[in-house]
Amino acid sequence: MPFYTFKCTKCNTQRDELVPMGTESTKCATCGEPTVKQPSFRFNATGLPNGFASSRTKPRKDDDK
Repeated sequence: MPFYTFKCTKCNTQRDELVPMGTESTKCATCGEPTVKQPSFRFNATGLPNGFASSRTKPRKDDDK
């Protein structure tokens, strides 16, 4: 699920929410009015798959050849 930025139609409060893809509107946490999805998409991934860091710190013996 991606993070999207939503802006309230009444109080202009902005907040990032983790929502299923295709979600176009949510309710404002401050005033309860509908929010509108802003044209931004953020995906954050670093390192190896699943966030694992490399456990290989020394070269293997067969790497010397």
